[in-house]
Amino acid sequence: MKKSIVSTLAVASMFCLGTELAAAPENPVNTMFENDIIFSLNFNDGTLNADMANGKGEPAKVKKPAKFIEKGLFGKGLADGWINYDAKQNIDLTVPGTLIYWVAPTWDSKKPANGKEPGFTAVQIRGKSKEYNYTMISGKMHGQPWGHGHFNTYVQYPGAKIKHVNCENMNVARAGIWKNGQWKMKAITWNGGKFAVSVNGSPSRSSTLKKMMIGETVYMELGVGGGKQIMIDEVTVLSRALSDVEIKKLYDATIKALGTK
Repeated sequence: MKKSIVSTLAVASMFCLGTELAAAPENPVNTMFENDIIFSLNFNDGTLNADMANGKGEPAKVKKPAKFIEKGLFGKGLADGWINYDAKQNIDLTVPGTLIYWVAPTWDSKKPANGKEPGFTAVQIRGKSKEYNYTMISGKMHGQPWGHGHFNTYVQYPGAKIKHVNCENMNVARAGIWKNGQWKMKAITWNGGKFAVSVNGSPSRSSTLKKMMIGETVYMELGVGGGKQIMIDEVTVLSRALSDVEIKKLYDATIKALGTK
């Protein structure tokens, strides 16, 4: 049963001794796409339970203990951990949808001695059919040459003889320019045989799949893979594929709500 979204930070304005206290900012996705949200997670209450879930809101498995930070995007964020959520009714790669999450690095922006870019895996979504399994992965590849920090999303087919060439790289994750604590919004949409990727409201880049994502979507994993290199916050799954215009409006509205340029 669909639950209402209740932000732990967005409370109504309060009056204390005649003084009005301003409401804390809330993620605009909750109002802009209220009727499309099927899974929402923001860690503000210091737990791993979803704020709203069409399916099971509690983690199915915690592979690595979670640690939280006080200064996430709008409240607390996930600073460490690797968490598995059931996909049933929470996310489905076989029908149109959108995944939005915010991520910030915790790495040193100086070039390391080995000359390699740091990397991470933020999201993995697994599906399976009788013919093949597949996983949609979003993150930053480890060990790329310094200055080539691609923020990539791709679909691979583990256990099958299908090359995972369906990859969209966006060269916006170079450690030298992506500073510690700087949040970026990643929006991934899928519809039929294609998926598309946008970072910070930029025009999406799309890829046509070699094999359709069919069968059952099994789970969604969130984490800070890569040895505490990132923080994650404000994970939202929508029941339809947003347009580029909608994604840009959401990003702009979020930046405005945060009071940053």
